[in-house]
Amino acid sequence: MAVTLAVHLLAAVVWVGGMFFAHVALRPSASMLAVPERVRLWEAVLRRFMVWVWISVISLLVTGYWMIIVEYGGYEYAGTHVRVMHGVGWFMILLFFYVFFVLFRRMRRFISQHLFPEAGMVMERIRLVVTINLILGLLTSTIASAGRFW
Repeated sequence: MAVTLAVHLLAAVVWVGGMFFAHVALRPSASMLAVPERVRLWEAVLRRFMVWVWISVISLLVTGYWMIIVEYGGYEYAGTHVRVMHGVGWFMILLFFYVFFVLFRRMRRFISQHLFPEAGMVMERIRLVVTINLILGLLTSTIASAGRFW
């Protein structure tokens, strides 16, 4: 259980921490750049970060279901906090899929066509979805750490 829980926790920290860094440190700093440079920067950052999000998502799913099935003995024996984490986690994954498969691809296409204002508008949509996911991730982290004491 210790190794499984540690991997689960590290995967969540990488994903949520990366969104926090991007939102509160990188975004304000990148706002000084002109739109073409800003969207190119974000494309490079997101391209690298999304690899880690994929690793995190897969790790969270594998370790989460392992703990539910093997450690808890099934979903019905898991606490309410685990059920809430499960639902919110899937919603976060769906939002990530939307960013990855729809918005990020659209932004990259606009950049490749040198349509930087359009890429910037898509980047704003990505920012909104990431903000929602960040809030959900912080909420889920709180539920994960404190939920068993409810």
